[in-house]
Amino acid sequence: MNKHALLAWPVLLALACNNVPAEEKPADTTATIAATAVTPVPPVTTGASNALADTFTMGERTYYVVPMEQSPFPTEPEQDVTEMDVAEKAALARTTGVKRIGDTLLLPVDKGEPVAMVNNNSDGDDYAHYYYDSYLPEINCYCLIGTYYEAGDYVLLNRSTGANIHVWGKPVISPDKKMLICPSYDLEAGFIPNGFQVFTNDNGALENTGDVSLTKWGPGRVKWLDNNTIAVEQLYPTLDGNGDATKAEVSAGKITLR
Repeated sequence: MNKHALLAWPVLLALACNNVPAEEKPADTTATIAATAVTPVPPVTTGASNALADTFTMGERTYYVVPMEQSPFPTEPEQDVTEMDVAEKAALARTTGVKRIGDTLLLPVDKGEPVAMVNNNSDGDDYAHYYYDSYLPEINCYCLIGTYYEAGDYVLLNRSTGANIHVWGKPVISPDKKMLICPSYDLEAGFIPNGFQVFTNDNGALENTGDVSLTKWGPGRVKWLDNNTIAVEQLYPTLDGNGDATKAEVSAGKITLR
């Protein structure tokens, strides 16, 4: 993998589908809510052969992944292979105030001048491009996708202070807005983490309470079932004779985080 391949990075774009779209212009938001309301999602049976229990440790605590007989996720959608710059144009059109001028993203904040996120077009390890993804009102943060020489992540930039943090994946926020989980799947190549991070949210102040790197499976989509519990897709890649992933067996597990 190289920096050019990341311009149509399907892993990050697939993870971006885990979240409700960020603050958008009223017409777009209304249309999205209406479309969701009239399209119920039927449960998907995972089958006992795919439903595997697991445990992992994060900090000093052991967590249990409990198999779910029925998945809360719809049938896996086709991968979004839209190029980053095309996806960004659509995101900018839905958001007021954020602008791109050449290699620079300008993000307005409450305190001071807009924050500038500037691309580095180096041919070396310091290559970095930033793409605007959305605004997440639940945590008062802009969400950007960062692509680097042989890696990538998400950047959360606080709209009040301009401070930013790098996270593994796009946040999936709990109903009470007090916790978020950032999943990341890369069980084969190893260019990005395979696992997830957990953060607490205190009026926009995010604190990392732990992370876990998984080795048996990778997280797909994540959904909060309530303020304490998440459902997560467990992806088990199938390898061919060359060791390349051909497809993934999918099950669903439930994890109580607090």
